Formats: sequence, C-alpha cells, structure tokens
Amino acid sequence: MGISARMNPEPLISESSSNARNSAARLAAVQALYQIKGNDEPVALVIEEYRQHRLGKPLDGVELVRPDSLLFERILKGVAEHAATVQEMLASALNKDGQQKTVPTEPLLNAILSCGALELMTHQDVDAPIIIADYLNITHAFYDQGEYKLVNAVLDRIKGMTRS
Repeated sequence: MGISARMNPEPLISESSSNARNSAARLAAVQALYQIKGNDEPVALVIEEYRQHRLGKPLDGVELVRPDSLLFERILKGVAEHAATVQEMLASALNKDGQQKTVPTEPLLNAILSCGALELMTHQDVDAPIIIADYLNITHAFYDQGEYKLVNAVLDRIKGMTRS
C-alpha cells in the first residue's frame, strides 16, 4: 500500500544537493512507515522493497530527487528499535500543561510524528530546525486542515526534550 503526496513534482536532476536528498529520504521514510504500520510488514522487507522499486524511481514519468538511502534506513530502523521511547516522547509532548492528550493514531500523522521525533532524538548532528521544517513540508503535502500546527508544536517540544 503506497501513498503519495499532493505535490506537483518538477523534474529534478539526478545529482541533487544533500539537503534535497535528505528531504526526499524523510518523505520516503514516512511513506514506508505508513506502509509498515498499515500492513504489519517487517521493516527490513519494506526497506528492501523501497530500495529496489521506489527510491529515486520516476513517478508518473517525472524524475525525482534520489533519497539518501542511508538516512532512509536509519530513520526506519530507528523508529522500529526505539518505538516505545518514541511513543512515550510523543505522549509527553502532547501532555503539555497537564492536559491529557493521546498520541494520534491516524497512521500517516503518527508516521510523520514518529519519524520526526526519532530524528530529533538520535540525529543530533542535524540542526533541529532543518528536521522540523522537512516534516512540516511533508505534513503540508498530505494535510490541509491545520495538522501542521500539531506537528510543529509536538516536534518543537521534543526538540526541547532532546537538545540543549
């Protein structure tokens, strides 16, 4: 089961910047995590499927940025390895000011938040605003009802929990 963002991709040269490749890896990781959760598929199987059939392949005849496959894999394996910690961080970030809120169970929104939280927690070498901006762009691509505000608030709180 695949999902695609409501974007009108423009043709891109195959030798893209590392920032563009990282952004593409984050989008692919969100899509793959959505697939993993929706179909209860093993992470390793989905990573291999994406490497062979999706990453950097043209979409509707349009050349896309080739995602950084190492970052893609690190995000997916990290979310799987640290699933409990990630969900606890999300719950903590949502329970600001003592208000009990539950982690969104909608699979795509949960995938966006989980990937973003994992990166903020484990990829300390990447500036937090870069990570947050990419996940906000992903959120904008799939949602238009203000979900980006939730993603921004939650990831900003997680940034505060995981970085000095």
